[in-house]
Amino acid sequence: MRKQFLAVVVASAFLVAAFGATSLFAADNIKIARIGYEGMMTGPLSMYGVPLAHGHQFAIDYLNKVLFPNGMPIGKDKYRFELVVEDDGSNPSEAPLAAQRALDKGIFGMITCLGSFIEPVYPKLAEMKVPMITNSPFMTEKIGGWIYRYRNTPTQVMPAVAAHIKTKFGPKRATVLSETGSMGTPGGQQWLDSAVKAGGIPRDQIEWQQYKAGIQGNEWLPYLTKAMGWKSDAIFSGATGEWSGTPQACDQYLQGKELGYKGVFGSYTGMTDVQARTILGPNYASYLGNVFQGEGVDAFTTPDAKVRKWGMEYFEKYKEYPIDMIPWAWDEVMLLVSAAQMAGTVTDGDKINKALADMPFNFPLAKELKTPMSPQRGNKIWDAKGQALMEVMVATWTNDGVKVPAAIMLVDESGKILRTTYPKPELIKELTQESMDRNKKK
Repeated sequence: MRKQFLAVVVASAFLVAAFGATSLFAADNIKIARIGYEGMMTGPLSMYGVPLAHGHQFAIDYLNKVLFPNGMPIGKDKYRFELVVEDDGSNPSEAPLAAQRALDKGIFGMITCLGSFIEPVYPKLAEMKVPMITNSPFMTEKIGGWIYRYRNTPTQVMPAVAAHIKTKFGPKRATVLSETGSMGTPGGQQWLDSAVKAGGIPRDQIEWQQYKAGIQGNEWLPYLTKAMGWKSDAIFSGATGEWSGTPQACDQYLQGKELGYKGVFGSYTGMTDVQARTILGPNYASYLGNVFQGEGVDAFTTPDAKVRKWGMEYFEKYKEYPIDMIPWAWDEVMLLVSAAQMAGTVTDGDKINKALADMPFNFPLAKELKTPMSPQRGNKIWDAKGQALMEVMVATWTNDGVKVPAAIMLVDESGKILRTTYPKPELIKELTQESMDRNKKK
C-alpha cells in the first residue's frame, strides 16, 4: 500500500511539474494586445468616465481569466489584453492630447465616451490605422470607416419616449425644455420632431422654451410656471440628456411636484435608483412616478435575468451601480477583440477596421453581448454610418421606488418605431424583489 501511495505521489508530482512547465512556456509565448480608453477619469464628468473604464476592465478580465486563460488565438499567436486608460480631466481641450497619448502606446483599437471632445484627433485615427468605438450621443461619423457608435442615438431614444407618453397619456399640449447652444438647440429640435412624428402631438400644441446652460435651483421655477400656464400635460426635458441624474435635472421634478404639476416628464437618458435616492432623499419615488426616461440597458432593470446576474457581479466587484453605459463598455471590448480575431492580427489596422466594418451579427463573441440588438444591412452590426441598432428602454418608477421598464422599443435612425414590447406583471414583481434584496445588503 505504501509503495502504491508513493507511486501516486511521484506520478502526481511529475504531472504538476509538467503542467507547470507547460503553463510557464505558454505564458512566455503569450503576447499583449492593447485597447485604448480616453475618458473623464477625474473632474465633474468622472461619474461617466470611471464606470466606463471599469466596464472595459471587467470585460478584459473576463477574456483573460475566464474565456482565454491561455491566451486568445489571433492569427499564429496568442494574446492577452490590456486596457490603456488616458484621463482628459473632463476638459474638452485636454481630450485630444489624452487620445494621442493612448495612440502613442501602440493600441489596436480605441474606445471613448464623449467622442466629440476628441474631434481634432480623428484624422490621426485613420493615419495611425486605429478604429474607434464611441458611445457618445453626438454624431461622430466625421471620417467614414474608422469611427463606430455603440449607443442609442437621440433620434432613436426621443421618439420612443414621446410615443410611449402619447400612447399611455394622450397629451394635448406639450412643452419642450432645452438649453441654448450647440448641444441644446439641435436636441430641442429633435424633441419637437419626436413629439410631432412619433408622439403624434401637433406642432402648434408644443411650446419650446430654452434656457441658458448652468440653470439650477429655483431658476427652473419660471419655466415650469410658464409650462403650467400653457396648460402643458407633458414636458419633454433636456436636449440630449444634459445633467441627467444630477441635482439640476431633479430640480424639475422637485419643483414640479411643489407647484402641483399633474402632467408627465419625458427625459432623454437615465437616472439610477442610487442617484435618485441620493439626490431626492428617501421619498424619491413620489417625485418620479410621472417621469419616463429613455435609455440603453440598465443591468438591474432589463428583462434578461442573466444580464441582471452579470450586473450584480459587476456591482459586487466595483461597488457601483451598473449604469446603462456599463453593458456598452463591456460589449465594445468584445467587438474590438472579435474584429482582431477575425482579421487574424492586432497590428494591421486596415484589416482590423475592415473586419469591424463588415462584422456580421453572429460574430465570434456575439453570445457575450449584454445589449439587446437587431442586425442592420441584412446580417451586419452597423449601418452605413457605423451606427448599431439596439433597443431603447423607456423606464419609469413604481410607488415603492423601484425603477422598471415601462416599454421596450426598437427604433431606427429615422425615428420609425419597428417594435414595441411591454413588461409582464411577473417581471415587475421580480425586479421589485431583487431591488429589496439589494437594499438589504447595504
